[in-house]
Parts: sequence; structure tokens; C-alpha cells
Amino acid sequence: MFKRSMSFLSLVSRSSPRLSSVSYKSVTLIRNFSASTINLKKKAVKKEAGKSIIKDDLEEEAAVPEFNISIFEKRYKEALATFNKKSQELKQGKANAKIFDHLVISLDHKKESLLPEIALVTVKAGRGLVVTVYEPKNVKHIISAVIGMNLNMNPQIDPKNPQILNIALPPVTSATKKEMVKDLKHEFEHFKTSPSKHSLNGIREDAMKIIRQIKNSKGASKDDANKINKTFEVVHKKYMDELLANYKTLEKSLH
Repeated sequence: MFKRSMSFLSLVSRSSPRLSSVSYKSVTLIRNFSASTINLKKKAVKKEAGKSIIKDDLEEEAAVPEFNISIFEKRYKEALATFNKKSQELKQGKANAKIFDHLVISLDHKKESLLPEIALVTVKAGRGLVVTVYEPKNVKHIISAVIGMNLNMNPQIDPKNPQILNIALPPVTSATKKEMVKDLKHEFEHFKTSPSKHSLNGIREDAMKIIRQIKNSKGASKDDANKINKTFEVVHKKYMDELLANYKTLEKSLH
């Protein structure tokens, strides 16, 4: 009788379902907009043929995306630096050593080469360029290629060194200045509103994607997302104003 009672108790013990447990971890959005994550773990119990089957832990992650405003500030500064560099090159016009960077030179034996690969171009005092050719045999090919650009430039061999070409640049006319102003405005609009990731609006759009994710996440409140948005818009306006100021200064210098 005692043995039967013990067997009955053992059977009851094995057949009783275990209590499922759910643990929750709270999330706090850190003021410097760092990421936070919560894990919700559950254990499901299923009764089958008098036996308890425990399923594997199920993890659901509600992640709050990271928003680091310093990363976007760095991108804004890089965009402005690139705009300023390109604008200065544009302002120099033909008196820019990079004007021949993509000029293809036809060489002997039907070979081709970019000019920077066979010569060095430097800006001469005043309005002129100096081309130092590495090999004498390529001098005639460079002269032909420069003339073929139809930019009113005629390379002259230096009487003291046959491997040096002096190129006098034509004077800047009112028509040339108008063209420069037009090109400058094009660069300004590109860095301001183009969908490129290097434009200020492109950078802003990347930031807004993260802010929208934060706003829609369960780990952060809409107030937190709005505060981040407000802070970011101040930064965005700062660099927009700086871009406009740089553009106005360069435009004025061309008149």
C-alpha cells in the first residue's frame, strides 16, 4: 500500500505543468542618444501524453537605434570642406594645376596615358601653367593634346629646358566670370539639396531615418525622439547657414 501511494505521488509530480515565467527589463533613453536594448524571455510549457515539454527560450528584442550627433557633425564639416575646395578650384578657372588631370595623351605605338602620369603640372606666377615632361619623346604628344582641348591654350617649349612647357592662360572676360558664377551656383545647389550622401540634405535624410526609427521603437518615447530631432535641426541649420555664407563670399569675389 505504501509503495502504491509513493508511485501515485511520483506520477502526480511528473504530470504537473511547470509555471511559465516572463521577465521584463526596463529601458531608459540615455541623454547622449546611445543605444538601449531590452530582451523579453519566455518559456512555454506544453503538456503531451502526461509529460512536460519545455520549449527553447524565445527572445524578442526591442532595440532603440543609436543616434550619435557627432557623426553627423563630422559629415557636415567634410561636406563643407569639399564644397570650399571645389569652389576655389572653380574660381581659379584655367589657372588650376588639376585642369589636365583627366587629359588623355596619345603616345607612340598606339598607347595612351593620362597627363599626370607622364608630366607634372604646376601653377606659374601670374596667369600661367608649367608642365614638366618626364621623357623628351612625350613633349610633342602633350602639346598636341593641350591644343586639342580648344581652350585657347598654346604650350611653348622653354628655351632653357626642352622638357618644360610654359602655357599662358587667356585673360578672364566678363563672359568667363558669368560662366564661373553659374558653375558655382550649380555646386552650391548640389551640396545643399541633392540626394547625394555628401549633400547637407542627404546627410539630414540619413539622420531623420534614425530619428523615425527611434520614434517608432517601443524602447523610447516620442518625447525623447522629438528632443533628439530638435537638437539635430539646430545643428543642420548651423551648417546650412555656413554653406550659404561661403557661397555668397565666393560669388561676390567673382564679380
